[in-house]
Amino acid sequence: MEKQAKGVIVIFAKTVGLSPVKTRLAKDIGTELAEEFQRLSLEAVYETCQSLKQLSCAHIEIIKAVPELEALSYPHEYVDRMIYQGQGDLGAKISSVYKQLYKDHDFLIFVGGDCPQMGVELILDAIDRLSQRSSFVLGPALDGGFWLWGGSIELNPFLWQEVPYSQEETFQVLQEKLHDIGPCFKLESYGDVDHVDDLKSLKLCFLNQKKLSKSQARLLNWLDHIS
Repeated sequence: MEKQAKGVIVIFAKTVGLSPVKTRLAKDIGTELAEEFQRLSLEAVYETCQSLKQLSCAHIEIIKAVPELEALSYPHEYVDRMIYQGQGDLGAKISSVYKQLYKDHDFLIFVGGDCPQMGVELILDAIDRLSQRSSFVLGPALDGGFWLWGGSIELNPFLWQEVPYSQEETFQVLQEKLHDIGPCFKLESYGDVDHVDDLKSLKLCFLNQKKLSKSQARLLNWLDHIS
């Protein structure tokens, strides 16, 4: 019998109440509404990830990586466990978590908490690709970054130091560097939410989706009331 692949989906997210969240959005709509969006967005991401556990042929563990050590003692009923991101920029944190978890898993997928529109089928495709061969998957964000990164190949941590973050060329540079190591599959482009106009784009994205999860529907209802 073929061995079942073992993977992990890592959700990178700050903790409301311990760290400022969606600070650029908060300048547009206020801190209270920005924090409410963060909670609703994370609920949608959690629900998508839990669906993946049920639907994927691989054995999936859901882990939330947080930047606050205090958050590790918080309840985590939506995920299997929580870990500390580590210090440094985004690349250093991804590298630290990847190195920590890779030894016990066949592949890892990283997502943020502010891309609630991500679809189950799209992530299932990424899981299938990573389960079947040594490769990478990368989901481009509309602002030049990336909303998903996944790998099933051990990486030199120095790779992450060569990528500029929060820049228009972030995705392009990372994709080129990954291509030098192994196949890198590009997923659908998604926008994340940094400003009030991004909420309008997110609402339109939800309206164009054929089916929404319960959490996505709640978020769409919230968007209707604040727009």
